[in-house]
Amino acid sequence: MTITNTRYLFILLAACLFCCTETDDGCLDSTASNFDVSADDDCCLVEEECCCTYPDLELELFYKQRASDTLLKSETNFKLETFYALENSQDSIKIDTFELFISQVKPINLTLVDTICVLESIEYTQLNVGGDSELLRVEDNIALTNGLQFRFDLGTYQSDLDVEQVDYTLGLSEEIAQIDPDNIVTSLNLGNTYNYLFNTSRASFPSMRVNFTLKSADQQRIITQELSFEERLTFTFASPIVNNKGANLSLLMRINVLDVFKGIIFDVANEDIDLIIKANLASSVSIIE
Repeated sequence: MTITNTRYLFILLAACLFCCTETDDGCLDSTASNFDVSADDDCCLVEEECCCTYPDLELELFYKQRASDTLLKSETNFKLETFYALENSQDSIKIDTFELFISQVKPINLTLVDTICVLESIEYTQLNVGGDSELLRVEDNIALTNGLQFRFDLGTYQSDLDVEQVDYTLGLSEEIAQIDPDNIVTSLNLGNTYNYLFNTSRASFPSMRVNFTLKSADQQRIITQELSFEERLTFTFASPIVNNKGANLSLLMRINVLDVFKGIIFDVANEDIDLIIKANLASSVSIIE
């Protein structure tokens, strides 16, 4: 064999050896949307260069008229700016604005006593007792229902647990409600999409804002209310929701909108409206199996 052929053979063998030993980086987290079982090396060994992407925790809304309406009857879907007869009354109501914060949605696996949390956080600055600015974080897990939007991305999550229970809050916690949008550093919605709701005179976000018209005979009365509250609710599934690794996890919620206003008639006093709505909310909002 000539020297030229020997050199050629050596180069060819070296190239083959390089090809056979070359490794591929990929996402090796089985809970990620882009989990790559064939990858040789974990692309997330350096956090800033991590290639893993994660599925969304979603909230899907059904706006119905009343609790007596069946889920599948599309004609019972609630519509804004439409007059509806009030139960046990000759009066009617037209709801023009229905904005309710749903927050702190926590799918839970009871067997492992573990909670599925979203990965994103609201980061905001606040002055401490010493007068210095400090950076604080709270989970960015908020949806603002409005009677028009039916699907909300609460954030991404990293879990392969089945869901046996859901805890959620109607309204906002005091901490979140008092975050000034001007002090928010990062947020999916609170400092951007929802910032118009911040009441500067009260220095807080309302938990709910409604605008509606009551009609009695030939009289009409327009009412606008902002309410603040935080009510924690729990729903346990009869059969667990199977969590398919890497897939979006969707929770279904039904709001019986007219039931929120049950007991409000034309002559009800303004100071009683907040009390009636708050009393009705817990029984008017529910998770669907």
